[in-house]
Amino acid sequence: MEKIRGDVEMNYRIEKKGTLSVFGVEEVFTNFENDENLKAIPEFWQNEIKKGTLDRITKASGIKWNSSCKGIGPVNAVMCYRDTGGNTFPYMICAFTPESGVPKGFTYAEIPALTWVIFKTEEHTEDKTSEVIQALWKRIYTEWFPTSDYEPLDGPEFEMYGVSENGKKYCEIWIPVKNK
Repeated sequence: MEKIRGDVEMNYRIEKKGTLSVFGVEEVFTNFENDENLKAIPEFWQNEIKKGTLDRITKASGIKWNSSCKGIGPVNAVMCYRDTGGNTFPYMICAFTPESGVPKGFTYAEIPALTWVIFKTEEHTEDKTSEVIQALWKRIYTEWFPTSDYEPLDGPEFEMYGVSENGKKYCEIWIPVKNK
């Protein structure tokens, strides 16, 4: 794991991954106008949690997940995986597609093979997830990209949500990159 130092070290790694496929529920958001998406995306999550959608996605993924599980969970998010035109982007609360195929009633997306820079947040409590991940997104573009040997590619970006060995939460942000 490489580190770039600002106020706090940024933990990251570079990984190549083959084609990935995901399924889930999608909403299209306005791209960064007045930071509207910083409020709207957490609201999207809360609404889908209340509707039981995350439980349905977890069940459809075929992954057995409960409160004692550790690591990256089955339900995550991907954005900017297709062109929605104008000043908008798609955001999907999703899981990786099981071998049995795309479950009925969900949106599907195929993510091409790419090289990813993967950043990991510090551990935090669940109520701090939005704040922590939004702060990391900002640091990636203001601190890491300007000083790194990589530049972001237009395309899909993942937010992966995990549980550490001590039960605290953490997130990973995956951004496709190429050398400058």
